[in-house]
Amino acid sequence: ATGLGTAVQIPGVLGSHSGKIFAFVQDKVGTLTPPITFTVQTSADGVSGWTTKATFSMTALGAQVQSFSSPTGAYFNVNLTSLGGLTSLKYSIIVVVDGLTS
Repeated sequence: ATGLGTAVQIPGVLGSHSGKIFAFVQDKVGTLTPPITFTVQTSADGVSGWTTKATFSMTALGAQVQSFSSPTGAYFNVNLTSLGGLTSLKYSIIVVVDGLTS
């Protein structure tokens, strides 16, 4: 299904941080036309005020990486906006925050 996922808190993240977001599409069921599209968003409270920090558009299994800066807060979430014609997919997101020591 498309839509907003479940928020994950990364303790210690501040608005001054930056980093990279890695997206992996590992498996799919169905025909991939048009692309899979999703955003990675941040929020101060994990409930509202979501701000997009990266947008991914993928046409095949594989990986992409994007830089981000100035997160809205310590909560991160994925908003899957299009399955690209698929009936299901398996994906992973890794968020790396530069300078986070906790």
